[in-house]
Amino acid sequence: LAAAGRRIGLAAVAIAIVLPFAVPGIEPRGLLGIGGNGDTGAGRGSGSITGLNALDPLVSVRRQLVREGDAEVLRYRTTDGAAPDYLRMYSLDRFNGETWSTGPLRAGPDGRVADKELPAEPGVSAIPARAVTTDIGIDSRVHGLDVLPMPYPPTKVSIKGDWRVDPRSLTVFSTHDSAGGRSYTVTSIRAEPTYQELVTEATPPDSITSRYLGVPDSVGDDIAKLAAQLTAGASTPYEKAVKLQDWFTRPGNFTYSLDTPPPQRGGALRDFLFTSRTGYCEQFASSMAVLARVLGIPARIGMGYTAGTQQPNGEWVVRTKDAHAWPELYFTGVGWLRFEPTPGGDGGQGSATVPSYTAPQLLPGSPGSDPQTQLPSTGSGSGSAPSSAPTVTRHRTDTLADQRAAPGAAPESDTSHPPVLWLLIG
Repeated sequence: LAAAGRRIGLAAVAIAIVLPFAVPGIEPRGLLGIGGNGDTGAGRGSGSITGLNALDPLVSVRRQLVREGDAEVLRYRTTDGAAPDYLRMYSLDRFNGETWSTGPLRAGPDGRVADKELPAEPGVSAIPARAVTTDIGIDSRVHGLDVLPMPYPPTKVSIKGDWRVDPRSLTVFSTHDSAGGRSYTVTSIRAEPTYQELVTEATPPDSITSRYLGVPDSVGDDIAKLAAQLTAGASTPYEKAVKLQDWFTRPGNFTYSLDTPPPQRGGALRDFLFTSRTGYCEQFASSMAVLARVLGIPARIGMGYTAGTQQPNGEWVVRTKDAHAWPELYFTGVGWLRFEPTPGGDGGQGSATVPSYTAPQLLPGSPGSDPQTQLPSTGSGSGSAPSSAPTVTRHRTDTLADQRAAPGAAPESDTSHPPVLWLLIG
C-alpha cells in the first residue's frame, strides 16, 4: 500500500506539471466532475493517509466556464441576506512566478469535523461579525468532489461521513467520501469591520508574513513600479488594496474574455498587466494577489464558486459557469477578506460581485461619510437588506461557541492530500 501511495503521488505531480500548460487554469481534483469516474485511490504509510481522485474529474475553471451547457452543481439556503458570500473550496498560497499551487491538505488526530468547533481563523481580533447558517445540497450527478464548497470562514460543519478540516486553510475534505448527492449545514461568520478597523497599519504576525508574502525574482522592478504607481497616495494596506481592485474593475482598463490565447511561458503576468489587458477570473485574481504581495500585503487565491443565482422561492442555485477564482488579502486584526478584481455582470463573469467593504465611503466611521448612505451590513452587499442573523463578535470566545456541539470525535490518523492543485497565469 505504501508503494502504491508513492506511485499515485508521483503520477499526481507529473499531471499537475503537464496539464496546466495545455490549458492555463486551476486544475483541482474534482472541482466538479459531473459524470465521469469518481473513484478515489488511497495509500497508507508512515501513519498518514494520502488520497487522490481519479483523473477524469481534473478540470479547470476555464473549462467549466466554456463548456457546453451550464450544469447545476449545488443548491443552498442561507441566513446571509440578499447577497451571500462566495462558496470557497481551495486556498492557493504558493507562487513560483508562473503558477499558484497549494500544499498538501492535512488533518491531525482530531481533524474530523463531526459537528464540533473548527479551528480558529488565525490573527482575528474581536471585531463585529454576523453568524451565518447555510444549508447546502450537492447535485447527485457531481462525482469526485472531495472538498466541500462553503462560506469562509466556517466554524462548524454538520455532515455524515469521514470529513476533516485542514487547520491552516479551513478547507474541509475527505479521502474516502464524495460530496455528490450529499446535504450538509455550515455555520460561518461574516465579518463587518468598521473603517477604523480596516485602516490599521499593524504588522501581521510572522506566521502570516512568512507564508503569504513570497514573490520570486522573476516578478521584477517593472511590476513593483506599477504597484507603487497604482497605490500612490494610499497610506495603509487596506487603502492600497481598494486602489488595486478599483484599477482592475474600472471600465475601459481591462476586458473579460474566455477566448484569450495563452501567452508564452515566462511572460504571462506581464502580458496581462501591460499588453493584452484581457483575461478571465484566474488572470485577474492572480495578478491582484501578486501586486498585493509586492506591496507587502499578505495574499493568496481563493477558489470555488460565486454565490450563484437566487430563485423566486429564496433558494440559491450554483452552476458550472459560477466556477471562480479570487484574491484573499490579510489585514491584521480582521483576518482574510475576499476582493473581486474580475468584472461582473453581462460584460464579465456574470455572478461575480464586489464586496461592499471595499467601498470605504460606505463603511461606518469613514471620514466624511453620510450615515444615511452607509451600508446596513458590510457583508450583505450594497443596497441589500440587512440580515436577520444576530450580530456577534468575530472571536473564538464569542457567543458563536454556544451554537456548537462540544468536541467528541475519536482520534484518527493524520491525513493529507498530495499537492496537485495548480493555477497558471495566462
